[in-house]
Amino acid sequence: MTLILSRNPLLHIEPGAFKDIYLRELDIRSAFASSAAQKAGLQALHGLNVKRLKFGKYKDDYRIFSSDADYLDGLCFINFHEVYYYMKERFQFYLQYCCILLRGYRSPGQQECSYDAFVIFSSYDEVWVMNELMENLENGVPPIQLCLHMRDFQAGKSIASNIIDEGIMGSRKIVVVVSQHFIESAWCRFEFELAQSRFMMERNANIIIIILEDVEEKKTKKVFGLHKHLKKNTYLKWSRDPLSNMRFWIRLRKAIIATNH
Repeated sequence: MTLILSRNPLLHIEPGAFKDIYLRELDIRSAFASSAAQKAGLQALHGLNVKRLKFGKYKDDYRIFSSDADYLDGLCFINFHEVYYYMKERFQFYLQYCCILLRGYRSPGQQECSYDAFVIFSSYDEVWVMNELMENLENGVPPIQLCLHMRDFQAGKSIASNIIDEGIMGSRKIVVVVSQHFIESAWCRFEFELAQSRFMMERNANIIIIILEDVEEKKTKKVFGLHKHLKKNTYLKWSRDPLSNMRFWIRLRKAIIATNH
């Protein structure tokens, strides 16, 4: 059975009304009248089992609220196997195995991690990542093991699954290398959104931002959550100045090694 609630200005859903019900598809794009109704409505869907979930913005509907922390937290009340996220009038990404973030979730602090940090970066910045980041961290003392997509992702496995299993879930920390290329990369934006999902579930500062080059403030708003994260959290800025460079590596190494509380 398919349930389409999209483009309905819902004010209230009775809590528990959908408990233990199985749906082939649930469409909740642009389905709530206000952010408060959206938050309460998603929580009221607790216990609902869905094979395919569609959420985000319905085409030509400008009333939709941004997918903020309340929206993403609310999705944790729904058991689903596939999720489709729609934004800016076009299909953004399809993600299988997203239920790993919702059911049977274990934080990296509760499981054995293969890597110290997963690095999110644009392929255009690969030279800096290999020659500077990898060289200084993996060959330093003590050595820090990085998860790099071009080297450590499993061949034959979907990119989305590799990002989750090897990167997000298989690493203690997440390092994000922000540059002009990062801002323009759809995959970088996708990886950063997944990283924030883990951040919200753990409530710990696992995301370490490196500003590789100056980026206009308005451009950081193109990446969901990045502008807000930079405003609320301390980040590192790369510099070619020898003294600043030395401080940079000391602070980065300390941030990655630090244990979360």
